[in-house]
Amino acid sequence: LGPLVSKVKEYQVETIVDTLCTNMLADKEQLRDISSIGLKTVIGELPPASSGSALAASVCKKITGRLTSAIAKQEDVSVQLEALDIMADMLCRQGGLLVNFHPSILSCLLPQLTSPRLAVRKRTIIALGHLVMSCGNLVFVDLIEHLLSELSRNDSMSTTRTYIQCIAAISRQAGHRIGEFHRDTQTWASDITNVHNIFQ
Repeated sequence: LGPLVSKVKEYQVETIVDTLCTNMLADKEQLRDISSIGLKTVIGELPPASSGSALAASVCKKITGRLTSAIAKQEDVSVQLEALDIMADMLCRQGGLLVNFHPSILSCLLPQLTSPRLAVRKRTIIALGHLVMSCGNLVFVDLIEHLLSELSRNDSMSTTRTYIQCIAAISRQAGHRIGEFHRDTQTWASDITNVHNIFQ
């Protein structure tokens, strides 16, 4: 499937992607698994975002809507986990092509930070880490303010840990932006220090 992407016409690649997206939501687990692997393979074979490839832009836009829908539904955790994996991969490789989708991607990802499933929360953090590498200032500020607001509520040790891990992941990817856009960096740093033992 990988080499095929660079050899067939754009509309044929779009048809392949459409079919894979549909099958990723199928009832049969084996079909879902194969389709997820196929989507990851297609994304891996696309030209980098910096190339300005029309094919990459078209494919990523087509996949994004289907993925955000699959993530938001939360009906099947295995589908949700695969969709989060693919979303993270796409944001890492092609995030610059999805700027117009970044607000909807953020809206889809944030609720997953309170998922009862640890695996969902972890993969959401990974995806958000990749998102901040290419998102604009407004999306970045929305994300940071949401995290700090939720962190200040301190609902439970589990959610506090999740939000701090998310801020830590974002700092690794785009740490220079936090000081630039957040007035209460010292408060945030204090929060991190107070729960440093979480990571021990």
